[in-house]
Amino acid sequence: MVAALIVSGAVFLWLRPHLGTMLIPVAVYIVVISIMLIGAGTVLGDAGINSAGRLTVFIGAVSFYISDLFVARDRFLKPQFANRLIGLPLYYGGQFLLAFSVGLIK
Repeated sequence: MVAALIVSGAVFLWLRPHLGTMLIPVAVYIVVISIMLIGAGTVLGDAGINSAGRLTVFIGAVSFYISDLFVARDRFLKPQFANRLIGLPLYYGGQFLLAFSVGLIK
């Protein structure tokens, strides 16, 4: 949980000089996606959920979070094909894992 807050704070500081009028919307989005990541992290410690389900939720959330770093990099720092090359598979993979985890959590 603390690690997610530290990383999210560092991401905001990294992006801040480049945000302009998008400062508030990006800050709010960082808070929201950080809450999602922290929520997924709390699932890891829930012994009432099978381990495959817990791990799938967490990996899906982390993949989604990292994909957004590449979106931010592309939008605010350095637009290049590599951002999409790395970010899109992480995004779709993360979304798939989050959706698939529903069937694993019992």
